[in-house]
Amino acid sequence: MKKIISALLAVMLLASAAALTAVQAEAFANKWEFDKDIEKFQANKSTLSFKDGSLVQTVVAEKDNTWLLSPNNLSIDTAKYKYLKIGVKNNTDAKSQFAIEATGTAKEKFAGKWCDLGSIPNDGQYHEYVVDLSKIADWQGTVNRFRLRVTAWKSAGTVEVAYIRLSDTGETAAKTEAAKPTTPASPATLDAGIVMAITAAVSAAGAVVIRRKY
Repeated sequence: MKKIISALLAVMLLASAAALTAVQAEAFANKWEFDKDIEKFQANKSTLSFKDGSLVQTVVAEKDNTWLLSPNNLSIDTAKYKYLKIGVKNNTDAKSQFAIEATGTAKEKFAGKWCDLGSIPNDGQYHEYVVDLSKIADWQGTVNRFRLRVTAWKSAGTVEVAYIRLSDTGETAAKTEAAKPTTPASPATLDAGIVMAITAAVSAAGAVVIRRKY
């Protein structure tokens, strides 16, 4: 009888360990959900506003270099947090140019070594992009600030950003949370013109069409 009880306890312990592994929480260096405001993001040559739980960037046709600037002094451990996840909807008159650049200095200086990650279609739907930052040369050591471009140069209109998350996993929101997309999560095709050997920067899942927020 004791052997049977011991065997049952061993099975239960193994099952518990497996369950704990399965539900291990995703860790974030930073999460910007834009539930109440723009959360200290800034914009270059464009304006930011808050609307319905999203950061809204407004650009005008004659402007270029319309970057989104993260808050400063983030002290991101790049060895642990290697994935950027963004839920974004492009309402401009052109496919957006999707690019990122990071800096390790606290003086907000960027080296101009931004990486082109393809484009975001202007189809009026939210898409999630998962970027493997470890493929980007400047994502090393401690990163204090980063900037994103989610608008095409000299385009006009708005982009809506539902969230920006720096994560330790490359899983999409559809996989890591129980919520399901309102539209089938078929991969969206990024432009072939990804440069600077960053082809692998966007995860194999590519972009998926998502509802506004998971």
